Amino acid sequence: MLADKPWIIRAADLAAIEEALATASRKDLVAYDIMTERYEITSILQRELVNDAGTFGEILPGSEREPAVYMEACIIC
Repeated sequence: MLADKPWIIRAADLAAIEEALATASRKDLVAYDIMTERYEITSILQRELVNDAGTFGEILPGSEREPAVYMEACIIC
C-alpha cells in the first residue's frame, strides 16, 4: 500500500496504524506513508517519467466496466 494522505491526524487513532502495520507484517506486505515524499527528488523524477509519453507511454482509454486507472482506499486491509 502506498498512502499519500496522513494515516492519522489524532493520537487516539495510533492503535489503528499499529494494527494495519501488524496486519501488513503478517501478510508479508509493505505499508508506507509517502506523503512526506512528494517533494523528494526521486518522487519528482518518477512523476516526470510517468508524464513523459516517450518513456511511459500513454494511459489507455478506459470505460466504467474496465477503467484504465482506478483508486482504492483501505483503512485496514
